[in-house]
Amino acid sequence: MAKLVSVYNAKLLILIFDEKRGSRIET
Repeated sequence: MAKLVSVYNAKLLILIFDEKRGSRIET
């Protein structure tokens, strides 16, 4: 279960990073 949670957190972090990067590049 700990592994699943860590993977989920990592995916969330990546999504947030991508969103910030994407918005920066778009604008």
